[in-house]
Amino acid sequence: ASIVYVTDKNMIEFHRLNGNQSLNFWRPMSQKKIRNFHPGDMIFFLTKTINGQKGNEKGIVGYGKYIKNRTMSFDQMWRQYQQENGYSTKAELSEAICNLTSDGELPEQLNCLYIQDVLFFNHPIYLSEFGMNVPVNMESYMYLDDKNGSTITCQILEKAKEIGID
Repeated sequence: ASIVYVTDKNMIEFHRLNGNQSLNFWRPMSQKKIRNFHPGDMIFFLTKTINGQKGNEKGIVGYGKYIKNRTMSFDQMWRQYQQENGYSTKAELSEAICNLTSDGELPEQLNCLYIQDVLFFNHPIYLSEFGMNVPVNMESYMYLDDKNGSTITCQILEKAKEIGID
């Protein structure tokens, strides 16, 4: 399986600039649970990009291999992953999480998706190039390939070969 996951542009840029090949995606526990996703599956990073040609469409800027999923408190998560969370300091991470919650508070528990073998693309790849549109109201992720044999994942990887890896 593979999914495309809406990510914070600043967090992804932090990982890219620091050359991180592993990272932790954190999510408040209230968000939709990812099902049928197993170690070794691919996760593509979808984020806002600067591209006038595609308007407001988010672009895929890289991908990695899903390793594990854990539920952790904020403090546990920082101790375990530190800058693999995408921020230089615990205070910056706390602020980013609070900005995403409805009450502006740190949740008691966070869902952590640990990703390895991370690669970033030289340029964003847009799903519209493959006839696929991202729903405007997408909460956090969507599956790329369907049970009918869709090959979006392969097409994205082929396009990545064309544009190059950062």
